[in-house]
Amino acid sequence: MKKILEVLTSPVWWVSVVIAGILINLVSSYLKGIIDTHLSRFSAARREQGERKRAERKTAVEQLRKNEHQEVMATLAEMRHRLRAIFYLLGGVFFMGWGSILPGVTDAVIIAKAVTIFAFAFGGISLYISFTYFKRAVNVKGLLLEAHPWQDGPKELSPLP
Repeated sequence: MKKILEVLTSPVWWVSVVIAGILINLVSSYLKGIIDTHLSRFSAARREQGERKRAERKTAVEQLRKNEHQEVMATLAEMRHRLRAIFYLLGGVFFMGWGSILPGVTDAVIIAKAVTIFAFAFGGISLYISFTYFKRAVNVKGLLLEAHPWQDGPKELSPLP
């Protein structure tokens, strides 16, 4: 504690703090303009990308409304994405379970650790792929529901609230 008080009372420390504060102020005023221009470009690009995606979605919905064949193909694509999501989910759970059971089954420690790492990595990748396929299926289902809101059936006949 005594050393801290000595450092705080020395004029060298106070001069260095003032110089550091001035340098930080100069650097921040120089970088502020650069950061502002880059952030405004980034915001404009994100806004344009969002508008483009909304326009693409609107076009896709209009095509689904007009073309029955495309609606059937979108429904099949949704089912395909859901089935692939289920397949990869089951594969991921299998590999994760295999990786957690294997070390207790075998005595070969090095091989068991390597296979366990492989199983967990492969299971994690498989679960991620399952999530991406499920997300695709949900997006296609959203397009179908936006094109034809009645597709899930009338609300008054549904037993759920």
